[in-house]
Amino acid sequence: MEEKKLTPMRFQPEKVERKWGLAEYRIADLGYIDSVAVDGWLSGNSISDIMQTYLERVAGEVPFENYGTQFPVMVKWLDIDGRTSLHVNPDDEAAEQRYDAFGKTALWYVAAAGPDAKLYLGFQRDVTAAEFYEKCLDGTVEELLHAVTPRPGEHYLVTPGMVHAAQHVRLLE
Repeated sequence: MEEKKLTPMRFQPEKVERKWGLAEYRIADLGYIDSVAVDGWLSGNSISDIMQTYLERVAGEVPFENYGTQFPVMVKWLDIDGRTSLHVNPDDEAAEQRYDAFGKTALWYVAAAGPDAKLYLGFQRDVTAAEFYEKCLDGTVEELLHAVTPRPGEHYLVTPGMVHAAQHVRLLE
């Protein structure tokens, strides 16, 4: 029996409104967001279904050893009109223990930046939990953060454990 050829796949974007703007997932296998193919003979199948059936043909054996059948890459656009909340991505160990999931390292590519654009990437100095908590309570936590004025074409690596936020910028993550 002849095997059907896996052709390049395109997925239906999934838009999610946030308080700060719009997140548009281009490909994601997160459980709560599962991208669906829109072209070819796999049209209508989710990326998780495709990975369950065609893992070796899509990703090979090495990703399976590390990620099982979950597709190991997520791509999304972030159109940030305001400011995101402050986030911290877990590493693999913490994510597995707490959420039965993988950790997250992100690469932010700056596609556009408004005049008030800022990226907050880590702390300016060592901060105690008590100091961080107090600054959160009094609304001055921004004073603790390392702020960058991004320009289109730049990219930033957001590693697990790094506090981060963004405002008035369009990012490809």
